[in-house]
Amino acid sequence: MIFFFIFLIGYQLILANQPVIEGASTYKETNDPAVKAYNLSVENSGNISYLKERIDKVDQMDKQVNDLTTRMSRLEKQMDDVALNNKKMAQDLPGTSDKNI
Repeated sequence: MIFFFIFLIGYQLILANQPVIEGASTYKETNDPAVKAYNLSVENSGNISYLKERIDKVDQMDKQVNDLTTRMSRLEKQMDDVALNNKKMAQDLPGTSDKNI
């Protein structure tokens, strides 16, 4: 086990002395305005399509919120009707008066 860990540490020390090749090493900065404009237009195109997707999702949520609002209004009316019916039933019981309820 000790030899295995010594080997791993030694291997990492050997790798540390080698030059690192990054994925973007071939990227060259350019001062050409046409290239910069093209790159910005491609980036803006991606941003616009992302924003369109997000707005479409907001439209769907707006429909869901309107549906939930309608359902809540119906539920409130039903709950008021139930409370009114319970009050009427309680008043109709023998031995009860309006001032107790």
